[in-house]
Amino acid sequence: LQIPESASWWKQKLVLFLREKLGLPDVLLMAVFSISLKAWVGIVLWFLLAPIAHRWDLGPIYILGTGFAMMLINLGKRQDGDVRFKWGYFFIYM
Repeated sequence: LQIPESASWWKQKLVLFLREKLGLPDVLLMAVFSISLKAWVGIVLWFLLAPIAHRWDLGPIYILGTGFAMMLINLGKRQDGDVRFKWGYFFIYM
């Protein structure tokens, strides 16, 4: 694992600490640092809210809601030039 020169000083220090002092493998370090800060906040928030959902007996709804939220987040945005659904094409194959 090579740390780019453009990386901030705290990331360089953290990578060196995790690799040298704790002996974490490079594959794990690459996985940890490839995830954005926004995604890490979402993961931590999910784990913090899970015990609350369990305490209120909403665990299954929490899991299902998470699944639906993940599907909606991954839908993406339509850009110019994308093919749109047209009913005429649908009826051709019926």
